[in-house]
Amino acid sequence: KGIGYIQHSDFTEGSYEEMRTAIEKLRTQDTLRGLILDYRGNGGGILQEAVKIVSMFVPKGTEVVRTKGRVASQQKVFRTANDPILPDLPLAVLINGNSASAAEIVAGSLQDLDRAVLIGQKSFGKGLVQTTRPLGYNTLLKLTTAKYYIPSGRCIQAIDYSSRKQDGTVGKVADSLVREFTTRGGRKVYDGGGISPDIATEPQYISRFAVTLLAMGFIEDFVDEYMQEHHTDTIDNRTFSITDADYDAFVKFMEGKEVPYESETRRVLKVLKEAAENDLYSDLAQEITAIEGDLKDDTQTNLHTYRKEIAETINNDIVLRHSYQAGVIEHNLGDDTEVLRATEVLENPTEYQEITTMQTSEKK
Repeated sequence: KGIGYIQHSDFTEGSYEEMRTAIEKLRTQDTLRGLILDYRGNGGGILQEAVKIVSMFVPKGTEVVRTKGRVASQQKVFRTANDPILPDLPLAVLINGNSASAAEIVAGSLQDLDRAVLIGQKSFGKGLVQTTRPLGYNTLLKLTTAKYYIPSGRCIQAIDYSSRKQDGTVGKVADSLVREFTTRGGRKVYDGGGISPDIATEPQYISRFAVTLLAMGFIEDFVDEYMQEHHTDTIDNRTFSITDADYDAFVKFMEGKEVPYESETRRVLKVLKEAAENDLYSDLAQEITAIEGDLKDDTQTNLHTYRKEIAETINNDIVLRHSYQAGVIEHNLGDDTEVLRATEVLENPTEYQEITTMQTSEKK
C-alpha cells in the first residue's frame, strides 16, 4: 500500500548505490508514500557511505556528522554532497541495541534533523573513531583518535573509557553527566550513550529451547526430509506455515534425541536450593526439591510449550530453501511488531507530524 521497506545490514563499500537502486525499484512498483529503513543489528562500517545515504533525504550541504579529536587533523565535518531524491517522503527508522556506529549516525542524524521517526530500542552507543598505525612485522595498532558528533552536537558514545575504575573496568556515562541538546526544530534530545527511539518498543525474543534445536541442527535435518517430500511445492512467502500434521511429524522426529537444554526456572531453583542448604534452611530446601520434581522441562514437554516459536523457526528454514534470505525477510514482516508500528505512523500524518515536531526524547 505504498509503504516501502529496506533492510540494511552493514555499511560496506557500495551500500549507498545499492540502497539508491532499491529505492528506485520501490518507486517503480508503486507510488511511494513512506519508507521504513531497518537498521536493527547493523553494526556499522564506512562513515562516508552513511553520509551519502543520509543525502538522499536531506538538502545538499547538510551537516550529518563531525569528528573531534585532540589534534587538528581529526577535526572534520561531513556534509551531504548530492541533491536529495526523497526530500519530503515520511521516514521510519528501526533500531535496537545492536545498531552501532554508522547505523547510529544515519538514525541519529535523521532524528536530529527532524527527518524521521525512530522506533525500537536504544542503540549500542559506539561513537569513537579509530585510526590504524603500523607497528612493523605486519601488525597494526588501532588507536582511538576522535569522537563522532551528530547534528544536534551530541556524542553517541556510551562507554566512558576516560573514567576507568580501580579494578580496570569501565562504565557507561553517568546520569549526572548526561546533557540536553535540541534538534533542528527544537525537540529535546540527550547524549550519554546511544540513540533513544521516538517510539520505544520491547525487544522480541525467541525461546532458548528453539534456538538450541536450531543450533544443534535438528531443525535443518528435519527440513531436509520435509523438502524431499515437498520438493515440487510452491509457496507464498508471506503466508506459508507448516500444518499441524507437519509439526506432529517433527515431534516424532525428535523422539529419542538428546537436547542439552535446562530451563531458566530450573537453573534458578538449583541456585536457590544451594543457598537454602548453605543457610541451613532445610525445610525450604525440601520444598524447592518438591518444586523441581513438579517442573516439566523435558524435551517432549518443551516441544509443546514452545510450539509457536519452533514452528516459526521451521517455517523460516523452509522459506529460506525456496526464496533465500529475501524470502525470510518477507515472511517475517507480517508479524514484526516494529514494522507494523512503523507502518501505522507512516500512514498517520498527524501522529508523524507530532513526533517529528514536538516529541521529546527519553533522557536515558
